[in-house]
Parts: sequence; structure tokens; C-alpha cells
Amino acid sequence: ADARGSRWERVRGAELDARGADLTGATFVDVRSPGSRFTDARLDGVTLREVELSGSDFQGASPPASMHATSLAGSKLGAWPLARVVMGGVLLAGVDLSGAELRAVPLAGVDLAGAKLRGADLEGCDLRGARLARAGLEEARLAGADLTGADLTDARIDGADFAGAVLDEATLDGLALDRFLVAGCSLRGVPLCEVD
Repeated sequence: ADARGSRWERVRGAELDARGADLTGATFVDVRSPGSRFTDARLDGVTLREVELSGSDFQGASPPASMHATSLAGSKLGAWPLARVVMGGVLLAGVDLSGAELRAVPLAGVDLAGAKLRGADLEGCDLRGARLARAGLEEARLAGADLTGADLTDARIDGADFAGAVLDEATLDGLALDRFLVAGCSLRGVPLCEVD
């Protein structure tokens, strides 16, 4: 289907079936269609604003240009190069980004609670205020990442590299600090007495 430049507003409830569609330059505003299918769709230049597409399938699709106040919780994103996506207030809880190249991707304030990030490269990422509670960060590379104010409660961090990361004011409840590399980390304002 050719839906280039289309505008989708106040769509409710129905699962969208846009498999293989060309949505280049389309705009989605105030759309609530969880479980939609965008497999192999062209989303170049697409804007998602105030959109609920949790549990949707984006495998093989190109990434949108921007996402604001958008929920893709539990969605299948495939190998989206998130470095090209402008994001703000995005819910990526529970998504599988295992092994993803996220180096220097601006993920400040993004909700990644319960996300699968095993082996992901988050080196130098801006994760200020990000929600990473219960996230699977096993073997992830977070060297030099800014995690100021991030919530890492009960995150799985076996083998993760936090060398030189900034964890100031971060919530580290339930973490065993002896299980990951803290050499050179900044832990200002972290109540270490509450860390396991």
C-alpha cells in the first residue's frame, strides 16, 4: 500500500495492518492501536506523537524519524538504528534490543524497564533519568554512559561494563555492586547502604 505523507489522527482500538506499506513522511498523532503490524513497512520520515503501539511488530521496517510521548512497550523492533530517531518520552519497556548498537544514542528519560539489552553497546549513551528497572543488561557495554538519576532497581547486570560511567543520584536497589565493573564510576549521591 502507498500511504506516503498520510496523516493518522485519533485512530482507536483497531490493530493497524501496514505490513509492507510505504508510509514515508506519514504522521501519527493520538493513535491507540496496540498489537499493530508494520512488518517490512517503510517508516522513513514518519512522526509518532502521543501514540500507543505496544506489542506491535516492526521487524524489517525502517525506523521512524521521531517518536514523542510514544509507547512501543513489548514491541518487536528488529534492528532499528535508534541513533537516527529523535526521541522524547518514549516507552520501550520490555522491548528486545539484545546486542543492539546503541552507542551514543540519546536515551535520556526513556522507559526501558524490563527491556532485554544483553550484550548491547550503550557506550557513551545519555541515559540520564532513564528507567532501567528489571532490565537485562548482562554483558552490556555502558562504559562512559551518563546514568545520572537513572533507575536500575533489580536490573540484571552480570558481566556488564560500567567503567567510567556516571551513576550520580542513580537508584541501584537490589544490585550487587561486586558483580560489575565500577572502576572510575561516579556514584555521587547514591545511598550505597541500600544496595545489596
